[in-house]
Amino acid sequence: MTAEVFLPVAAHLWRGLMATLWVSLLSTLLASAAGIALGVLAQSRQRWLAWPVRWYVEVFRGVPSLLTLLFVFFALPQAGLATSPVAASVIGLGLWGSAGVSEIARGALASIPAQQSEGARALGMGALEATVHVVLPRVFAPKTLSPRSVCAGVT
Repeated sequence: MTAEVFLPVAAHLWRGLMATLWVSLLSTLLASAAGIALGVLAQSRQRWLAWPVRWYVEVFRGVPSLLTLLFVFFALPQAGLATSPVAASVIGLGLWGSAGVSEIARGALASIPAQQSEGARALGMGALEATVHVVLPRVFAPKTLSPRSVCAGVT
């Protein structure tokens, strides 16, 4: 391949690579934040919180990511929410990825023994305080959440 053919193409490839990395970073951040919040809500004892989250997770885990992207790109403008292609990609991948991250976070929360939160409650902490200060730090410990999220990142 000669330089006069490669250089103009390389500039386009570089811009495409940078756009892809930018969309990947933003959608990963959105999926992680939303997924962790949804995972915590899925563990709620209140059914009116847990059931919509479980429904959301089942729907988005069962739908291919391409279908989610097409739906966001074409359906949101029909509903009056015009977005750019990059924003539609970030929203679509974020919605789809948050369902998987939610299951990872829910599993990590379920792996924490109930005695952890019971001990915090015995020390006088409320349920929210025990979750924030005792359970969630254990969830984010390297042995709990990291192996699961690495496996999700590979897929």
